[in-house]
Amino acid sequence: MKYQSYNRGFSLVETLIYSSILILVTGMASGILILSNNSFKQALASRSLGRDAQGAMVRSVLETRQASGINVTDSILGSNTSTLALYTTNEAGSPIEASLSVVGDTLYLSKEGDESKALTSSSTKVVTFKVDRFTTVNSEGVNIELVLSPFNNPSSIVSFYDTAIVRGGY
Repeated sequence: MKYQSYNRGFSLVETLIYSSILILVTGMASGILILSNNSFKQALASRSLGRDAQGAMVRSVLETRQASGINVTDSILGSNTSTLALYTTNEAGSPIEASLSVVGDTLYLSKEGDESKALTSSSTKVVTFKVDRFTTVNSEGVNIELVLSPFNNPSSIVSFYDTAIVRGGY
């Protein structure tokens, strides 16, 4: 009687083909995961940039609108790293000075007698903070330009603009 073996395995050619297909599928899946991770990081940076810009612009405009005037002597106007010095009051109603300025890569709000507060986060770089003063017969105000960039992608910059009339200027 002849003995037949049914324990036949894979041939070398079949194993190489299956291995090649597995490597190809794994490579494609890895590429997709890397691309989706990069997209997620860019979305987070964009969201953080928008949040920083909105917070900084709202606070800058609010402080300007609540001020009784602009301290032109201490302000640096028209430059890409402007400083806006304002005459305002504290919670008790006493007159104080407040200023908006860029220190390093961060926009700060400083009020006389208080600690400086950062208006932008550490993940955002202030490229430009430009303040231009304007006056009319009845009012005084500022045009504010704020240009921000995420630290992890300095080539991506976003510009924001707003105008504020000083409370004491009308």
